[in-house]
Amino acid sequence: MSVSREELYRLIDALPVAELPAARRFLEYLRDVGNEEELSPEDIEAVRRGLEDIKAGRTRTWADVRRELGE
Repeated sequence: MSVSREELYRLIDALPVAELPAARRFLEYLRDVGNEEELSPEDIEAVRRGLEDIKAGRTRTWADVRRELGE
């Protein structure tokens, strides 16, 4: 389905003012979906190590971390 920018502008102009923030958030989401960066090999390795730590039980709860930090 082909859609022109002009058609989208007309739809935006017809939106109730109260819906403009939601429309903005959705349009920003659509814009950003295609701009996500690929994971680097280092990022992939860090995720792999993190998953291994989870499987091995080498994790701490957020409450434990906060306690250790004195919060």
